[in-house]
Amino acid sequence: GSYIAGVYYPDKTRVGWWKNGYPEYFAKVLNAPNWIGINVTVNGVALDLNTCKSITNYKRELNMKEGWYERSFTAILPNDVEVNVSAKRFLSLTHDELGVINYKVTPVNTKAVIEFSPYIDAGITNEDTNWDDKFWDILSVTEADQQGFISSKTMKTEFHVGTYMQSLVFVDGQKQNLKPSVTQSDSELYYKYTLNVNKGEEASIQKFAGYVTDMNHKTSQLIDAAKTVKGKKWKGVDAAPAEDESPNGKGGKAPKGKGKSPKGKGKGTKGKGKTKGGGKPTVNDGVTVNIKYYMNAKGKGKSPKGKGKGKTKGKPFYQPKGKGKGKDKGKGKGKGKGKGKSK
Repeated sequence: GSYIAGVYYPDKTRVGWWKNGYPEYFAKVLNAPNWIGINVTVNGVALDLNTCKSITNYKRELNMKEGWYERSFTAILPNDVEVNVSAKRFLSLTHDELGVINYKVTPVNTKAVIEFSPYIDAGITNEDTNWDDKFWDILSVTEADQQGFISSKTMKTEFHVGTYMQSLVFVDGQKQNLKPSVTQSDSELYYKYTLNVNKGEEASIQKFAGYVTDMNHKTSQLIDAAKTVKGKKWKGVDAAPAEDESPNGKGGKAPKGKGKSPKGKGKGTKGKGKTKGGGKPTVNDGVTVNIKYYMNAKGKGKSPKGKGKGKTKGKPFYQPKGKGKGKDKGKGKGKGKGKGKSK
């Protein structure tokens, strides 16, 4: 499923009387309207791995650094057409309301008629609902100029979400100016693009889609906001902006972090005895803390120098929040002086 940060539903708890202390509601993150859907047929037969005669060269790859997921394989369909398939999904870090899917199909042993049907669907369900509640209300389904929109809101919490899509189709990398057929219902919107390709020619679709929410835009302007997001898109996946990594791995570099790590000002707890420098501090709840982790995980700032004196009173280096009071005391005087740079 797909999920939207910050959008939730207060699902009433379903437990027996013996579960004293359970909350009345769980703030459940919802399965959101589906923006990733693309149906594919080859010579009238659906491309479905569950019905293929054979599947070879199957591979999946997730690249967390560049923000894309790819699946590829070779399949023989029930009509004996062999195809090479590659589907790559990309989420933009710079334009965080935009996702892109690049879906490629190449017939290996014959010419073929390939149909791509990208769609958005707000009629989704959540199987883990406690009381079979319907979490979403669908407000409108609209289409204009090959751009589709579905407006919906969550029940109870009333988060307003706009789901949108627009697609481009190609044959061997050349854009095709096709007008798709449109199928629309109360909860779904489908486009259908039909491409005639020869043996060995690559048919592909690039789908630009995602969400806009009333947490970032006015409720009455969600469709306009979606058009603005799509207006920022680039001409095809290979020409991604320099600040993004493109789905084909040819984009620019990600922006560098400029933040500096905060300096620690806490001093050690009371102690008796002596310890050598270079050790790890012990906090009130007895948890040992890795200094390098808390100092600077991503930036290039310098770590603070340790100059704690054993006999002074004060807060420990790292103290987690909570209601408990720490009672354990250290047994050493810290005399070590550490100098280091974290990367």
